[in-house]
Amino acid sequence: MTAPTIYPLIALGLTALAGALSLTNILVAEAATLIASIISLVASLLAVLGITTGHPLLEGELWLDPYSAWMMLLVSVVYLLTALPSIHLTRRGGLAGLKGESYYLLVNAAFFAMFTIALFNDLFLAWILLEICTILTVYLVCIKGGGASVEAAWKYFMICAVGMSFSLYGLVTIYSIGASAGVPEPWRWTSLATHLDVIASNPRSLIAFMFILAGFSVKAGLFPLHFWLPDAYAEAPTPVSVLLAGALTFLPLYVLLRISYIIPAGSPVYLLLLVVSVATILYASAGMLITRDVKRLLAYSSMEHMGLMSFMIYLAHEGAPGLALLAFAVHSMGHAIAKSAAFVSSGFIEEYRGSRRIEDIIPVYEADWLIGGSLIAFLLALLGCPPFPLFISELLAAASCTHALILTLYIAVILAAFAALAYRMVYMLRHRRGDGGDPPQPRGRSCPACYRTAVYTALAMLIALTIAAPLLAQLGRPLTLWIAG
Repeated sequence: MTAPTIYPLIALGLTALAGALSLTNILVAEAATLIASIISLVASLLAVLGITTGHPLLEGELWLDPYSAWMMLLVSVVYLLTALPSIHLTRRGGLAGLKGESYYLLVNAAFFAMFTIALFNDLFLAWILLEICTILTVYLVCIKGGGASVEAAWKYFMICAVGMSFSLYGLVTIYSIGASAGVPEPWRWTSLATHLDVIASNPRSLIAFMFILAGFSVKAGLFPLHFWLPDAYAEAPTPVSVLLAGALTFLPLYVLLRISYIIPAGSPVYLLLLVVSVATILYASAGMLITRDVKRLLAYSSMEHMGLMSFMIYLAHEGAPGLALLAFAVHSMGHAIAKSAAFVSSGFIEEYRGSRRIEDIIPVYEADWLIGGSLIAFLLALLGCPPFPLFISELLAAASCTHALILTLYIAVILAAFAALAYRMVYMLRHRRGDGGDPPQPRGRSCPACYRTAVYTALAMLIALTIAAPLLAQLGRPLTLWIAG
Protein backbone atom coordinates (compact mmCIF):
# COMPACT_ATOMS: atom_id res chain seq x y z
CA MET A 1 0.00 0.00 0.00
CA THR A 2 1.56 3.30 -1.14
CA ALA A 3 1.73 6.48 0.92
CA PRO A 4 -0.98 8.39 -1.05
CA THR A 5 -3.30 5.45 -0.37
CA ILE A 6 -2.68 5.59 3.37
CA TYR A 7 -3.39 9.32 3.76
CA PRO A 8 -7.17 9.16 3.12
CA LEU A 9 -7.44 6.20 5.49
CA ILE A 10 -5.70 8.29 8.16
CA ALA A 11 -8.35 10.99 7.73
CA LEU A 12 -11.13 8.41 8.00
CA GLY A 13 -9.62 6.81 11.10
CA LEU A 14 -9.00 10.09 12.93
CA THR A 15 -12.50 11.35 12.23
CA ALA A 16 -13.98 8.14 13.63
CA LEU A 17 -11.70 8.39 16.67
CA ALA A 18 -12.70 12.01 17.28
CA GLY A 19 -16.35 10.98 17.17
CA ALA A 20 -15.75 8.24 19.73
CA LEU A 21 -13.82 10.59 22.03
CA SER A 22 -16.67 13.10 21.84
CA LEU A 23 -18.62 10.91 24.25
CA THR A 24 -16.10 11.46 27.08
CA ASN A 25 -16.41 15.17 27.89
CA ILE A 26 -16.75 18.45 26.07
CA LEU A 27 -13.11 19.55 26.35
CA VAL A 28 -11.85 16.26 24.96
CA ALA A 29 -14.44 16.50 22.18
CA GLU A 30 -13.26 20.00 21.23
CA ALA A 31 -9.59 19.04 21.21
CA ALA A 32 -10.11 15.73 19.41
CA THR A 33 -12.24 17.32 16.68
CA LEU A 34 -9.82 20.20 16.10
CA ILE A 35 -6.75 17.93 16.01
CA ALA A 36 -8.49 15.42 13.72
CA SER A 37 -9.51 18.21 11.33
CA ILE A 38 -5.96 19.61 11.13
CA ILE A 39 -4.32 16.22 10.55
CA SER A 40 -7.03 15.26 8.04
CA LEU A 41 -6.31 18.46 6.11
CA VAL A 42 -2.59 17.68 5.99
CA ALA A 43 -3.21 14.03 5.04
CA SER A 44 -5.64 14.99 2.27
CA LEU A 45 -3.22 17.56 0.88
CA LEU A 46 -0.44 14.95 0.83
CA ALA A 47 -2.79 12.56 -0.97
CA VAL A 48 -3.48 15.18 -3.67
CA LEU A 49 0.22 15.91 -4.10
CA GLY A 50 1.07 12.21 -4.13
CA ILE A 51 -1.16 11.28 -7.07
CA THR A 52 0.68 12.24 -10.25
CA THR A 53 -1.13 10.06 -12.79
CA GLY A 54 -4.74 9.44 -13.70
CA HIS A 55 -4.59 5.82 -12.61
CA PRO A 56 -6.57 5.05 -9.43
CA LEU A 57 -4.59 3.91 -6.39
CA LEU A 58 -7.58 2.29 -4.69
CA GLU A 59 -9.90 0.06 -6.71
CA GLY A 60 -12.85 -1.62 -5.05
CA GLU A 61 -15.61 -0.31 -2.84
CA LEU A 62 -13.35 2.70 -2.25
CA TRP A 63 -11.85 4.51 -5.22
CA LEU A 64 -8.88 6.89 -5.02
CA ASP A 65 -7.96 8.93 -8.09
CA PRO A 66 -6.96 12.62 -8.48
CA TYR A 67 -10.58 13.76 -8.30
CA SER A 68 -11.53 11.78 -5.20
CA ALA A 69 -8.34 12.98 -3.47
CA TRP A 70 -9.33 16.56 -4.35
CA MET A 71 -12.79 15.99 -2.86
CA MET A 72 -11.17 14.59 0.30
CA LEU A 73 -9.18 17.82 0.53
CA LEU A 74 -12.35 19.89 0.10
CA VAL A 75 -14.14 18.02 2.89
CA SER A 76 -11.12 18.35 5.19
CA VAL A 77 -11.00 22.13 4.57
CA VAL A 78 -14.64 22.45 5.59
CA TYR A 79 -13.99 20.10 8.54
CA LEU A 80 -11.40 22.53 9.93
CA LEU A 81 -13.56 25.61 9.25
CA THR A 82 -16.43 23.86 11.08
CA ALA A 83 -14.33 22.71 14.04
CA LEU A 84 -13.00 26.19 14.86
CA PRO A 85 -16.32 28.08 15.35
CA SER A 86 -17.78 25.00 17.05
CA ILE A 87 -15.60 25.82 20.07
CA HIS A 88 -17.47 29.09 20.60
CA LEU A 89 -20.84 27.42 19.98
CA THR A 90 -20.34 24.77 22.66
CA ARG A 91 -18.80 27.12 25.22
CA ARG A 92 -21.07 30.15 24.88
CA GLY A 93 -23.86 29.03 22.61
CA GLY A 94 -25.85 27.01 25.12
CA LEU A 95 -24.54 23.55 24.17
CA ALA A 96 -22.79 22.62 27.38
CA GLY A 97 -22.65 19.10 28.80
CA LEU A 98 -24.33 16.20 27.05
CA LYS A 99 -25.80 18.42 24.35
CA GLY A 100 -22.33 19.63 23.38
CA GLU A 101 -20.93 16.10 23.37
CA SER A 102 -23.81 14.98 21.15
CA TYR A 103 -23.09 17.90 18.84
CA TYR A 104 -19.46 16.86 18.36
CA LEU A 105 -20.44 13.22 17.89
CA LEU A 106 -22.86 14.13 15.10
CA VAL A 107 -20.43 16.55 13.44
CA ASN A 108 -17.64 13.97 13.36
CA ALA A 109 -20.02 11.27 12.16
CA ALA A 110 -21.19 13.54 9.33
CA PHE A 111 -17.63 14.27 8.24
CA PHE A 112 -16.71 10.58 8.42
CA ALA A 113 -19.60 9.88 6.06
CA MET A 114 -18.57 12.73 3.75
CA PHE A 115 -14.96 11.51 3.61
CA THR A 116 -16.27 8.09 2.62
CA ILE A 117 -18.54 9.59 -0.06
CA ALA A 118 -15.49 11.30 -1.58
CA LEU A 119 -13.91 7.85 -2.01
CA PHE A 120 -17.05 6.03 -3.13
CA ASN A 121 -17.26 3.49 -5.94
CA ASP A 122 -20.44 1.82 -4.70
CA LEU A 123 -23.55 3.68 -5.87
CA PHE A 124 -25.72 2.37 -3.06
CA LEU A 125 -23.09 3.13 -0.43
CA ALA A 126 -22.99 6.74 -1.63
CA TRP A 127 -26.80 6.95 -1.44
CA ILE A 128 -26.88 5.48 2.07
CA LEU A 129 -24.17 7.83 3.31
CA LEU A 130 -25.92 10.88 1.89
CA GLU A 131 -29.10 9.84 3.68
CA ILE A 132 -27.15 9.31 6.91
CA CYS A 133 -25.69 12.80 6.55
CA THR A 134 -29.20 14.19 6.14
CA ILE A 135 -30.42 12.47 9.30
CA LEU A 136 -27.38 13.62 11.31
CA THR A 137 -27.59 17.23 10.19
CA VAL A 138 -31.35 17.52 10.71
CA TYR A 139 -30.71 17.43 14.45
CA LEU A 140 -27.75 19.81 14.10
CA VAL A 141 -29.88 22.42 12.31
CA CYS A 142 -32.30 22.66 15.24
CA ILE A 143 -29.90 21.80 18.07
CA LYS A 144 -30.27 25.24 19.71
CA GLY A 145 -34.06 24.97 19.72
CA GLY A 146 -36.67 27.47 18.62
CA GLY A 147 -39.72 27.15 16.43
CA ALA A 148 -38.10 28.53 13.26
CA SER A 149 -35.12 26.16 13.44
CA VAL A 150 -37.33 23.13 14.11
CA GLU A 151 -39.53 24.06 11.15
CA ALA A 152 -36.45 24.50 8.94
CA ALA A 153 -35.05 21.13 10.04
CA TRP A 154 -38.36 19.37 9.39
CA LYS A 155 -38.65 20.92 5.93
CA TYR A 156 -35.03 19.94 5.21
CA PHE A 157 -35.64 16.33 6.25
CA MET A 158 -38.94 15.82 4.45
CA ILE A 159 -37.96 17.37 1.12
CA CYS A 160 -34.56 15.67 0.98
CA ALA A 161 -35.97 12.30 2.05
CA VAL A 162 -38.60 12.39 -0.68
CA GLY A 163 -36.06 13.54 -3.26
CA MET A 164 -33.53 10.87 -2.39
CA SER A 165 -36.23 8.20 -2.69
CA PHE A 166 -36.49 9.15 -6.37
CA SER A 167 -32.75 8.67 -6.84
CA LEU A 168 -32.92 5.28 -5.08
CA TYR A 169 -35.51 4.11 -7.59
CA GLY A 170 -33.22 5.20 -10.41
CA LEU A 171 -30.19 3.47 -8.92
CA VAL A 172 -32.10 0.21 -8.40
CA THR A 173 -33.28 0.35 -12.02
CA ILE A 174 -29.74 0.86 -13.35
CA TYR A 175 -28.51 -1.96 -11.12
CA SER A 176 -31.19 -4.30 -12.47
CA ILE A 177 -30.30 -3.37 -16.07
CA GLY A 178 -26.65 -4.15 -15.44
CA ALA A 179 -27.31 -7.34 -13.49
CA SER A 180 -29.71 -8.75 -16.09
CA ALA A 181 -27.12 -8.08 -18.82
CA GLY A 182 -24.37 -9.86 -16.90
CA VAL A 183 -22.34 -6.77 -15.97
CA PRO A 184 -19.92 -7.76 -13.18
CA GLU A 185 -20.48 -5.88 -9.91
CA PRO A 186 -23.24 -3.64 -11.31
CA TRP A 187 -23.43 -1.63 -8.09
CA ARG A 188 -20.10 0.03 -8.95
CA TRP A 189 -20.11 3.03 -11.23
CA THR A 190 -16.73 1.98 -12.67
CA SER A 191 -18.17 -1.37 -13.81
CA LEU A 192 -21.21 0.26 -15.37
CA ALA A 193 -19.05 2.88 -17.10
CA THR A 194 -17.25 0.13 -19.03
CA HIS A 195 -20.57 -1.29 -20.30
CA LEU A 196 -22.23 1.84 -21.67
CA ASP A 197 -23.62 -0.09 -24.62
CA VAL A 198 -25.68 -2.22 -22.23
CA ILE A 199 -27.07 0.87 -20.50
CA ALA A 200 -27.78 2.75 -23.72
CA SER A 201 -29.63 -0.14 -25.34
CA ASN A 202 -32.16 -0.47 -22.52
CA PRO A 203 -35.17 1.88 -22.81
CA ARG A 204 -35.62 1.92 -19.01
CA SER A 205 -32.27 3.67 -18.52
CA LEU A 206 -33.58 7.09 -19.60
CA ILE A 207 -36.31 7.10 -16.94
CA ALA A 208 -33.83 5.79 -14.37
CA PHE A 209 -31.37 8.59 -15.02
CA MET A 210 -34.18 11.15 -14.88
CA PHE A 211 -35.06 9.89 -11.39
CA ILE A 212 -31.40 9.93 -10.34
CA LEU A 213 -31.01 13.52 -11.51
CA ALA A 214 -34.22 14.55 -9.73
CA GLY A 215 -33.15 12.99 -6.44
CA PHE A 216 -29.63 14.36 -6.27
CA SER A 217 -30.83 17.77 -7.47
CA VAL A 218 -33.08 18.00 -4.42
CA LYS A 219 -30.20 17.17 -2.10
CA ALA A 220 -27.98 19.75 -3.83
CA GLY A 221 -30.64 22.46 -3.46
CA LEU A 222 -31.31 22.87 -7.18
CA PHE A 223 -34.52 24.34 -8.58
CA PRO A 224 -37.42 23.54 -8.23
CA LEU A 225 -37.24 21.51 -4.97
CA HIS A 226 -34.83 23.87 -3.25
CA PHE A 227 -37.21 25.22 -0.60
CA TRP A 228 -35.37 23.64 2.31
CA LEU A 229 -32.03 25.32 1.61
CA PRO A 230 -32.54 29.02 2.55
CA ASP A 231 -34.37 28.14 5.77
CA ALA A 232 -31.88 25.45 6.86
CA TYR A 233 -28.85 27.67 6.20
CA ALA A 234 -30.38 30.68 7.93
CA GLU A 235 -31.67 28.93 11.06
CA ALA A 236 -28.73 26.58 11.67
CA PRO A 237 -25.94 27.57 14.08
CA THR A 238 -22.91 29.08 12.34
CA PRO A 239 -20.72 25.92 12.27
CA VAL A 240 -23.62 23.85 10.94
CA SER A 241 -24.21 26.40 8.18
CA VAL A 242 -20.52 26.01 7.30
CA LEU A 243 -20.89 22.23 7.17
CA LEU A 244 -23.98 22.40 4.97
CA ALA A 245 -22.82 25.12 2.58
CA GLY A 246 -19.18 24.13 2.32
CA ALA A 247 -19.43 20.38 1.77
CA LEU A 248 -22.71 18.56 2.30
CA THR A 249 -24.80 20.41 -0.29
CA PHE A 250 -22.00 20.03 -2.84
CA LEU A 251 -21.33 16.30 -2.43
CA PRO A 252 -24.51 15.19 -4.27
CA LEU A 253 -23.12 17.02 -7.30
CA TYR A 254 -19.85 15.13 -6.94
CA VAL A 255 -21.81 11.86 -6.87
CA LEU A 256 -23.83 13.06 -9.86
CA LEU A 257 -20.60 13.83 -11.72
CA ARG A 258 -19.41 10.26 -11.21
CA ILE A 259 -22.78 8.83 -12.23
CA SER A 260 -22.81 11.03 -15.34
CA TYR A 261 -20.13 8.79 -16.84
CA ILE A 262 -22.59 5.93 -17.05
CA ILE A 263 -25.13 8.10 -18.90
CA PRO A 264 -24.88 7.50 -22.67
CA ALA A 265 -23.63 10.37 -24.83
CA GLY A 266 -26.37 12.53 -26.31
CA SER A 267 -28.92 11.49 -23.69
CA PRO A 268 -31.80 13.94 -23.03
CA VAL A 269 -30.72 13.80 -19.38
CA TYR A 270 -27.92 16.25 -20.19
CA LEU A 271 -30.42 18.71 -21.66
CA LEU A 272 -32.56 18.40 -18.53
CA LEU A 273 -29.46 19.02 -16.41
CA LEU A 274 -28.77 22.18 -18.41
CA VAL A 275 -32.34 23.43 -17.92
CA VAL A 276 -32.22 22.76 -14.17
CA SER A 277 -28.84 24.49 -13.89
CA VAL A 278 -29.97 27.64 -15.68
CA ALA A 279 -33.27 27.80 -13.76
CA THR A 280 -31.41 27.42 -10.45
CA ILE A 281 -28.97 30.24 -11.24
CA LEU A 282 -31.75 32.60 -12.33
CA TYR A 283 -33.98 31.79 -9.34
CA ALA A 284 -31.07 32.22 -6.92
CA SER A 285 -30.22 35.56 -8.53
CA ALA A 286 -33.79 36.73 -7.95
CA GLY A 287 -33.61 35.53 -4.35
CA MET A 288 -30.42 37.52 -3.74
CA LEU A 289 -32.14 40.66 -5.02
CA ILE A 290 -34.99 40.56 -2.50
CA THR A 291 -33.47 39.21 0.71
CA ARG A 292 -32.14 41.48 3.47
CA ASP A 293 -30.83 38.64 5.65
CA VAL A 294 -27.07 38.00 5.38
CA LYS A 295 -27.37 34.24 5.88
CA ARG A 296 -30.20 33.96 3.37
CA LEU A 297 -28.12 35.99 0.93
CA LEU A 298 -25.34 33.43 1.34
CA ALA A 299 -27.87 30.60 0.99
CA TYR A 300 -29.12 31.93 -2.35
CA SER A 301 -25.51 32.42 -3.37
CA SER A 302 -24.93 28.72 -2.62
CA MET A 303 -27.89 27.84 -4.84
CA GLU A 304 -26.37 29.91 -7.62
CA HIS A 305 -23.00 28.17 -7.32
CA MET A 306 -24.59 24.72 -7.16
CA GLY A 307 -26.40 25.60 -10.38
CA LEU A 308 -23.15 26.79 -11.92
CA MET A 309 -21.34 23.58 -10.99
CA SER A 310 -24.23 21.59 -12.46
CA PHE A 311 -23.67 23.57 -15.66
CA MET A 312 -20.02 22.49 -15.52
CA ILE A 313 -21.09 18.83 -15.28
CA TYR A 314 -23.10 19.39 -18.45
CA LEU A 315 -20.05 20.95 -20.13
CA ALA A 316 -17.92 17.97 -19.11
CA HIS A 317 -20.01 15.92 -21.55
CA GLU A 318 -21.25 18.42 -24.11
CA GLY A 319 -18.18 20.67 -24.21
CA ALA A 320 -14.43 20.36 -23.66
CA PRO A 321 -14.25 17.75 -20.85
CA GLY A 322 -10.77 18.52 -19.53
CA LEU A 323 -11.43 22.24 -19.07
CA ALA A 324 -14.89 21.64 -17.60
CA LEU A 325 -13.60 19.12 -15.06
CA LEU A 326 -10.79 21.46 -14.05
CA ALA A 327 -13.30 24.31 -13.71
CA PHE A 328 -15.50 22.08 -11.53
CA ALA A 329 -12.54 21.21 -9.28
CA VAL A 330 -11.35 24.79 -8.84
CA HIS A 331 -14.87 26.18 -8.41
CA SER A 332 -15.90 23.61 -5.82
CA MET A 333 -12.84 24.30 -3.67
CA GLY A 334 -13.05 28.08 -4.04
CA HIS A 335 -16.73 28.06 -3.15
CA ALA A 336 -16.17 25.78 -0.15
CA ILE A 337 -13.51 28.08 1.31
CA ALA A 338 -15.18 31.42 0.58
CA LYS A 339 -18.70 30.35 1.55
CA SER A 340 -17.58 28.65 4.78
CA ALA A 341 -15.63 31.72 5.88
CA ALA A 342 -18.46 34.05 4.86
CA PHE A 343 -20.82 32.14 7.16
CA VAL A 344 -18.29 32.41 10.00
CA SER A 345 -18.06 36.18 9.46
CA SER A 346 -21.85 36.49 9.30
CA GLY A 347 -22.01 34.53 12.55
CA PHE A 348 -19.93 37.24 14.21
CA ILE A 349 -22.29 39.88 12.84
CA GLU A 350 -25.16 38.04 14.50
CA GLU A 351 -23.16 37.85 17.74
CA TYR A 352 -22.09 41.50 17.69
CA ARG A 353 -25.28 43.12 16.45
CA GLY A 354 -27.93 40.58 17.45
CA SER A 355 -29.14 40.70 13.86
CA ARG A 356 -28.52 39.16 10.44
CA ARG A 357 -29.53 42.19 8.38
CA ILE A 358 -27.32 43.31 5.51
CA GLU A 359 -27.38 46.87 6.89
CA ASP A 360 -25.34 45.68 9.90
CA ILE A 361 -22.26 44.65 7.93
CA ILE A 362 -20.71 48.12 7.65
CA PRO A 363 -21.05 48.93 11.40
CA VAL A 364 -19.28 45.63 12.10
CA TYR A 365 -16.60 46.58 9.57
CA GLU A 366 -16.08 49.85 11.46
CA ALA A 367 -15.91 48.03 14.79
CA ASP A 368 -13.57 45.27 13.57
CA TRP A 369 -12.24 46.10 10.12
CA LEU A 370 -10.34 42.82 9.77
CA ILE A 371 -13.43 40.65 10.22
CA GLY A 372 -15.77 43.01 8.38
CA GLY A 373 -13.25 43.48 5.60
CA SER A 374 -12.76 39.73 5.36
CA LEU A 375 -16.49 39.23 4.83
CA ILE A 376 -16.43 41.79 2.02
CA ALA A 377 -13.42 39.98 0.51
CA PHE A 378 -15.23 36.64 0.67
CA LEU A 379 -18.30 38.18 -0.98
CA LEU A 380 -16.06 39.53 -3.75
CA ALA A 381 -14.62 36.04 -4.16
CA LEU A 382 -18.13 34.58 -4.42
CA LEU A 383 -18.95 37.32 -6.91
CA GLY A 384 -16.24 35.89 -9.17
CA CYS A 385 -14.01 38.95 -9.14
CA PRO A 386 -10.39 38.59 -10.27
CA PRO A 387 -7.97 37.32 -9.10
CA PHE A 388 -10.01 34.97 -6.90
CA PRO A 389 -10.30 31.26 -7.84
CA LEU A 390 -13.97 31.47 -8.84
CA PHE A 391 -13.03 33.98 -11.54
CA ILE A 392 -10.51 31.47 -12.91
CA SER A 393 -13.00 28.59 -12.79
CA GLU A 394 -15.69 30.62 -14.55
CA LEU A 395 -13.22 31.50 -17.30
CA LEU A 396 -12.27 27.82 -17.64
CA ALA A 397 -15.95 26.88 -17.91
CA ALA A 398 -16.48 29.52 -20.59
CA ALA A 399 -13.49 28.15 -22.50
CA SER A 400 -15.01 24.66 -22.33
CA CYS A 401 -18.15 25.77 -24.20
CA THR A 402 -17.86 24.41 -27.73
CA HIS A 403 -21.17 25.77 -29.05
CA ALA A 404 -21.91 29.47 -29.50
CA LEU A 405 -25.46 29.12 -28.16
CA ILE A 406 -24.28 27.40 -24.97
CA LEU A 407 -21.55 30.00 -24.49
CA THR A 408 -24.11 32.80 -24.88
CA LEU A 409 -26.42 31.14 -22.36
CA TYR A 410 -23.53 30.61 -19.93
CA ILE A 411 -22.43 34.25 -20.14
CA ALA A 412 -26.04 35.42 -19.66
CA VAL A 413 -26.59 33.46 -16.43
CA ILE A 414 -23.16 34.44 -15.09
CA LEU A 415 -23.97 38.10 -15.68
CA ALA A 416 -27.37 37.70 -14.00
CA ALA A 417 -25.81 36.17 -10.89
CA PHE A 418 -23.03 38.77 -10.86
CA ALA A 419 -25.51 41.64 -11.13
CA ALA A 420 -27.69 40.30 -8.29
CA LEU A 421 -24.88 39.87 -5.76
CA ALA A 422 -23.17 43.08 -6.88
CA TYR A 423 -26.42 44.98 -6.32
CA ARG A 424 -26.65 43.60 -2.79
CA MET A 425 -23.03 44.57 -2.09
CA VAL A 426 -23.66 48.12 -3.31
CA TYR A 427 -26.78 48.24 -1.13
CA MET A 428 -24.69 47.03 1.81
CA LEU A 429 -22.12 49.79 1.28
CA ARG A 430 -24.74 52.54 0.91
CA HIS A 431 -27.13 51.57 3.72
CA ARG A 432 -26.61 51.00 7.41
CA ARG A 433 -29.05 50.71 10.25
CA GLY A 434 -29.14 53.80 12.35
CA ASP A 435 -28.75 56.30 9.50
CA GLY A 436 -31.24 59.07 10.08
CA GLY A 437 -32.71 57.38 13.13
CA ASP A 438 -31.70 55.63 16.31
CA PRO A 439 -27.95 54.93 16.55
CA PRO A 440 -26.81 51.31 16.25
CA GLN A 441 -26.83 49.32 19.45
CA PRO A 442 -23.97 46.79 19.26
CA ARG A 443 -23.70 44.16 21.94
CA GLY A 444 -20.08 45.13 22.44
CA ARG A 445 -18.71 41.61 22.06
CA SER A 446 -15.28 41.21 20.55
CA CYS A 447 -14.83 38.61 17.85
CA PRO A 448 -14.15 35.18 19.41
CA ALA A 449 -10.60 33.96 18.82
CA CYS A 450 -11.85 30.77 17.17
CA TYR A 451 -13.93 32.80 14.68
CA ARG A 452 -10.97 35.05 13.94
CA THR A 453 -8.69 32.04 13.43
CA ALA A 454 -11.20 30.43 11.05
CA VAL A 455 -11.49 33.62 8.98
CA TYR A 456 -7.73 34.14 8.73
CA THR A 457 -7.18 30.47 7.91
CA ALA A 458 -9.75 30.70 5.13
CA LEU A 459 -8.11 33.84 3.77
CA ALA A 460 -4.77 32.04 3.64
CA MET A 461 -6.40 29.06 1.90
CA LEU A 462 -8.11 31.32 -0.63
CA ILE A 463 -4.83 33.08 -1.44
CA ALA A 464 -3.07 29.71 -1.78
CA LEU A 465 -5.78 28.42 -4.13
CA THR A 466 -5.57 31.63 -6.17
CA ILE A 467 -1.84 31.07 -6.64
CA ALA A 468 -2.22 27.34 -7.27
CA ALA A 469 -5.23 27.47 -9.61
CA PRO A 470 -3.16 28.05 -12.78
CA LEU A 471 -0.94 25.14 -11.74
CA LEU A 472 -3.87 22.74 -11.40
CA ALA A 473 -3.47 21.80 -15.04
CA GLN A 474 -1.33 19.04 -13.55
CA LEU A 475 -4.54 17.73 -11.99
CA GLY A 476 -6.48 18.32 -15.18
CA ARG A 477 -4.18 16.34 -17.47
CA PRO A 478 -4.62 12.93 -15.80
CA LEU A 479 -8.32 13.67 -15.37
CA THR A 480 -8.67 14.34 -19.07
CA LEU A 481 -6.72 11.20 -19.97
CA TRP A 482 -8.59 8.91 -17.59
CA ILE A 483 -12.09 10.02 -16.66
CA ALA A 484 -12.89 11.96 -19.83
CA GLY A 485 -10.85 10.00 -22.35
